[in-house]
Amino acid sequence: MRSRFGLLLLGISLLQLSACTLWKEHAVVNDFSQVTGGEGVERSFWESVRKKDWKELDKHIAPNYIALTPNARRDRTEAVKQLQTLDLQSYAIADMDIKLNTDTFVVSYRLTLRGTSGGQPIPGEPVRVLGVWQKQKAGWMLLAHSVLSGPS
Repeated sequence: MRSRFGLLLLGISLLQLSACTLWKEHAVVNDFSQVTGGEGVERSFWESVRKKDWKELDKHIAPNYIALTPNARRDRTEAVKQLQTLDLQSYAIADMDIKLNTDTFVVSYRLTLRGTSGGQPIPGEPVRVLGVWQKQKAGWMLLAHSVLSGPS
């Protein structure tokens, strides 16, 4: 009887461990057409900037968009012009936190960019970013971005 109980416990333990391999990992989404959440929209945003896909990016920035950085406040037109000066080799997103309120995502994360801005190297230090996205008829629209530099 004892050996049956031991085998049962062993079987249950092994079954629980196998559950870790039953499901595939979710692929990282870098395309607006596939996004389902806050992480996906931010990654798609930065992937569009990296690829210089301004037409796709334009579809997802709200007309009343505002960007705040340590140096300036920019409206949609000014912010897009600034983004177009970037030549990104890569980007890294870490420490992401997502809050959902009905049809709006508030996404905060640490961002590290590698590349140039206006021909000058981008400092390699991470910055804190806050993005506000809203689901509208046209899809996910970026309403605001705020970037904070300094120790993270």
